[in-house]
Amino acid sequence: MTNFIHQIRRVLKPIFILLPIVMVSCNESNGKNPYLSYPKLEIELPSKNKINVYVAVDAKRQKLGLSHVQPDEFNNNDTMLFTGEHYQVRQFWMPETHFNLDIIFLSPSLEVLDIHRNVSHYKGKVTRENKDDVPLSKKAYCQHVLEIKTSSPLASEFTIGLKLKATSKMSLLQSLEKIISSTHP
Repeated sequence: MTNFIHQIRRVLKPIFILLPIVMVSCNESNGKNPYLSYPKLEIELPSKNKINVYVAVDAKRQKLGLSHVQPDEFNNNDTMLFTGEHYQVRQFWMPETHFNLDIIFLSPSLEVLDIHRNVSHYKGKVTRENKDDVPLSKKAYCQHVLEIKTSSPLASEFTIGLKLKATSKMSLLQSLEKIISSTHP
């Protein structure tokens, strides 16, 4: 019986440690936009403007990205972060996307390495016949990628060399590591 209790405690301990973080960082999804249920962080730009960062930490969320999201459903202060486990060449494409994006390539420490501005959207459904018509970002060697609407006035605040910083007491990197470790045990 004692072994069983220790096993239960061992399994539940990480859940109880991460529960407050998950409760604070997740919004309820309205069913229409799944990204609203993704873990959420907040960063502050040098201008003191705050940005919501929805974190796509798993393959399913990363594949979906911002597909099907309408321009009025993604605010000017919203971004989506695609996490990576290591540096590699990354390139993004825009199937079933309804607004142009700035693609921001980040280092492991969340420093802006490169930016591809105004990547065109592609509203159509992807088929074998039109697959080559879907816009692609440039290729960049990075670990993480952040997307923001090109039309957002905040997009221009992202510059090469900028290091993203959290608004919470915990650093952005620490917060992100907790989210990733809770999703990839």
